[in-house]
Amino acid sequence: MGRTKEMFLVMEFCKKSLVNVLERRGAGYFEEKQVLTIFRDVCNAVFAMHYQSPPVAHKVLQAENLLLGAYRSWKLCDFGSISTNYKRFERLEEMGIEEDNIRKYTTPAYRASEVV
Repeated sequence: MGRTKEMFLVMEFCKKSLVNVLERRGAGYFEEKQVLTIFRDVCNAVFAMHYQSPPVAHKVLQAENLLLGAYRSWKLCDFGSISTNYKRFERLEEMGIEEDNIRKYTTPAYRASEVV
C-alpha cells in the first residue's frame, strides 16, 4: 500500500547510562573485568544487529547510548540512526546525499573510520 515499515521496540527501563556511571566514578578507573563486560555486551548487541537480514548498522555507538540494565548487563539504545543501506554509489549526487545524511544523523567524534 506504499507505506513504510515501522518497528516498535519494547525495552526494560534502565536508570543509568554509561555516561552516568563514568561521571559518578570521577577520576577512578574501571577494573579490567568491568571494561571487558561492557565491551562484550556491546559486541553482542552489534552482532545481533548485523545478523539480521538485511544487516542493520547502528551508526551511533557512544557512551550515551549504553544503558545499565537489570543484573548489571549493558543495553544498546537510540536506534534513530540505524540503517540497512549497503549500496555502492554509482553517481556523485548519490554519494553527496549520503554524506549529508551522515553529517545530519551522526556525532563526529563517534563516527566509524569507514564513514569518515
